[in-house]
Amino acid sequence: MDGDGMLRERMRGDWNRRAQEDAYYYVAFGRKNQPRDEFLSGGRDLASEIMLEFPKLPKPASTLRVLEIGCGPGRLMRQLAPEIGEIHGVDVSDEMIRLAREHLADLPNAHVHVGDGTSLNMFGDSLFDLVYSYLVFQHIPDKNVVFNYLQETHRVLMPDGVFRGQFKGWAHGGVTDTWNGIVVTSEELREFCRAERFQLLALEGIDTYYLCTTWRKIEPGIDGHQSAREPIAIRGVTTSNGADPIVPVDGPDSWFSIWIDNLPLAYGLEHLSVRAGYALGECYYLGPLEYGTLRQVNVLLPPGMPLGPAEFQLFVDGTPAGGSVTISVVPGEPLKAKVRTITDAIDLAAGSRINTRSVKALVDHVTDPNRISIRVSGERIPRFDLVCIDPRHRSYDISFSLPDSIRPGSHRVEVGCGPDMLGPFDIEVER
Repeated sequence: MDGDGMLRERMRGDWNRRAQEDAYYYVAFGRKNQPRDEFLSGGRDLASEIMLEFPKLPKPASTLRVLEIGCGPGRLMRQLAPEIGEIHGVDVSDEMIRLAREHLADLPNAHVHVGDGTSLNMFGDSLFDLVYSYLVFQHIPDKNVVFNYLQETHRVLMPDGVFRGQFKGWAHGGVTDTWNGIVVTSEELREFCRAERFQLLALEGIDTYYLCTTWRKIEPGIDGHQSAREPIAIRGVTTSNGADPIVPVDGPDSWFSIWIDNLPLAYGLEHLSVRAGYALGECYYLGPLEYGTLRQVNVLLPPGMPLGPAEFQLFVDGTPAGGSVTISVVPGEPLKAKVRTITDAIDLAAGSRINTRSVKALVDHVTDPNRISIRVSGERIPRFDLVCIDPRHRSYDISFSLPDSIRPGSHRVEVGCGPDMLGPFDIEVER
């Protein structure tokens, strides 16, 4: 058996074992031994996000043909099937597909298939209007397999079809296996779109564990080069504060929008870059046509920008085009560390009821992770795991086990970030 065959069998074997042990947990991380109805209904929010892509397609939703890569037990398919014409799912695990067939038995337009773990070879060319994948590529340990799936996605999509996918965009370290898969960067996705004639429309969660992206398959025969009589031009700049070209150096508002006129219709973010000297802003959103020929491009301010006026030049395919904009980089509002959530680290759906004696705190705006401390009912927790999940916003996952001295009952958690003590936050330890 060759290397690809060994990897396929390893992925199938590992995911079959996970499906037999607790399929719902390994798919959604919600809670151990989650009830079926709770698991299936838990996909509603994510399904709603996928449906936001429907307006990008030239057909009514009721006629769409959709494919999910890594469908698992069919949780998202069950939410989407009533809204569309036909949906297919593929998964490497026989056990996951067996469960999906049970969950989708009453939906005649939902079909699932056992895949080979590397391709979509059971489908012909240009079959689907929309292909999507969530919480799947982050588990694949070989980058060639991931990009082969993406090439296959281009093949099975109809012209003007849309792909929506999620990748692990930030390395946490540790062993790469069928649970902790490879990292895919935003620049790798840009390069792939350039090479494979995908129009890159959105990159969200850049440099985070949940990097999400939207692409459109460019229709054959469309000239990607400028064909309009008028040259590409910048018509304006807006920021989170409106029309004033003032951008804070960091924080959630450290972005700006430029309005581009006469950008070729087939061009996406893969063709665009915005620079101030050697500093490269990350283009992360391309809007639809507005006011006839205008397109909105959102740009993240490069990290470490000096304060003061900064001139950003637009480049198209590496060549200056359209002119430049000047923005004023100002100090950001002081951002205090804050605890976003405290939950059971394994049984996430239990919230602040701690069933497994493991706790997870999600903390934003951490200026110095080396000065984090944890106390539970006044007792210092000596050991905890700290993982950066968003370097731009300095967000961290903090996980720890409760010591034996913390008995069942009500307790209070405090999170120290340097001199600041956040909390207390109430938890209920069940056992």
